[in-house]
Amino acid sequence: MKTEMTVHLDGVELYVTRQGQGKAIFVLGGPWFGQYYLRQFIGELARTFQVVAYDPRGSGRSSALTQDEITLAGHLKDLDALRRSLGIEKMNLIGHSMGA
Repeated sequence: MKTEMTVHLDGVELYVTRQGQGKAIFVLGGPWFGQYYLRQFIGELARTFQVVAYDPRGSGRSSALTQDEITLAGHLKDLDALRRSLGIEKMNLIGHSMGA
């Protein structure tokens, strides 16, 4: 079952989807694209794992930000804050583009 939510993290709202069960895998896409283009890949992973995917800051359904507000440091801060807010202690990462 897929759940969708908006998580509020230190002034930034992230659109998040979760599906599947088991060990947590965060799927990180590139900025400005959101997670939409990874949807088919996420569905396959969710057969075995709990997959967490989100639209990075400034993309998709997350907070719209200026070019200057979209930084690698901001992405890393968001990732860790999201992990903690979802109660996930350990995670695996799969990334594409700046998400890698």
